[in-house]
Amino acid sequence: MPPSILRLLSLCAVFALTLLTTRAASGFDTSRSTIPVDEIVSGGPPKDGIPAILAPKFVNASEASYLEAEDEVVGLVLDGVARAYPLRILNWHEAVNDHVGPFPIVVTYCPLTRSAVVYDRRVNGRTLSFGISGRLYQSNVLLYDHQTESLWSQLREEAVTGPQAGTRFQALPAVTTTWAAWRRAHHDVLVLSPDTGHRRNYAEDPYADYARSPALMFPPKQVDSRLPAKEMVLGIRIGDAATAYPLAALARAGRIEDTIGGRRVHIEYDVGARSVRSVQGEDGQLLVATTLYWFAWAAFHPDTAVWRVPGQPRRQPSPLSGGAEGSNAVEIVSHDAAWTDAFGFGWDPGTGGAGLLVIRGQLRNRSERPLDYVHLVFELLDPEGRVVVAEEGYNRASETLRAVESPVPVAGGPPAVRRAIPRGGGDGFRMMFVREELPAVVAYRIRVLESPAAR
Repeated sequence: MPPSILRLLSLCAVFALTLLTTRAASGFDTSRSTIPVDEIVSGGPPKDGIPAILAPKFVNASEASYLEAEDEVVGLVLDGVARAYPLRILNWHEAVNDHVGPFPIVVTYCPLTRSAVVYDRRVNGRTLSFGISGRLYQSNVLLYDHQTESLWSQLREEAVTGPQAGTRFQALPAVTTTWAAWRRAHHDVLVLSPDTGHRRNYAEDPYADYARSPALMFPPKQVDSRLPAKEMVLGIRIGDAATAYPLAALARAGRIEDTIGGRRVHIEYDVGARSVRSVQGEDGQLLVATTLYWFAWAAFHPDTAVWRVPGQPRRQPSPLSGGAEGSNAVEIVSHDAAWTDAFGFGWDPGTGGAGLLVIRGQLRNRSERPLDYVHLVFELLDPEGRVVVAEEGYNRASETLRAVESPVPVAGGPPAVRRAIPRGGGDGFRMMFVREELPAVVAYRIRVLESPAAR
């Protein structure tokens, strides 16, 4: 991983973990809430620091010279009118308040969960408009409405605080696909213009490094290890039943039929566009479905099923249970274990399973002084609870600097080059095990061995 990406992720981890202890929903009325208020965290920018688009402008497809064929867009057809909302614009604004004919809608996008959802803005007979609160829940954007200043969760599909708490959104069918594929299917499409009234570099993706990395900036309360955290899936919920369809598996299948909550669904995947073309019910009606990172779908739908191509082996071994033991100076804030491969956290069906076990997480300095480094041990346990494999490691900043700036560290010693963890600050950690070298393990444990104060 390039040093620039590692530096960005280290900074983001410190920033995120520091913010977790603050009352991030300040400025909004949280006296009524459908979620734990202490799980609402600041994403960094303040209220409206990411400006939602309130008066969008559109151009014809022939005028959209700012788009490349492979650019991703959110595609929507409503009342016979086709629209395209480029992700290169949504990355900077996250919400577009629009009218398609007589229908008021809001197109929402969260780069942290890579989820795009379109909602009807009419709620209880009133048309609302939406801004970006600067707050997150389960790493996912919280919008707010200008009329009541209630907070709305994009993936929970409801208001979670304020006068509207508990009120549901009505989601509308939409797809995330390439500009070339959407234009080919809808010649008369209107495209969101970069003339937004805001000065942004829409040619630059501010989340490019985040998308390429397996790490999370704001880990949710629990990370489901059945799939790699940032595996892209198609999520469908019908009633109380939910299923996640890994896009890689859909690409191999092309077209499938499945049953969710007793209803038949038909899913068609466009291999050329590398995206889902349509999701229909048995009556041919389009269904609401969302493409997004696996960790986000699982966080909001913990009981979700995971679809696999019939006849193929399990995607990975069963997830391991895990525990962590901090110290007086160090708190293990979050951790999880996931099976993956050695090349980009994907999966090669020819291998019959994932080849690496990756244990990762976040820690925080709870001492009164900066810490020089944190020395950890990662233990794998057999069904009887015995430690059968143990490896020692350090926090990510220390490991990164040691690898980049000190290629020949002292064998068995602490990192030769370190970056102190400030008081109240945090960092990530990671350890990898090769599956072929592992005995039968069912659990893992992380322990802090040493955390000296910075000199």
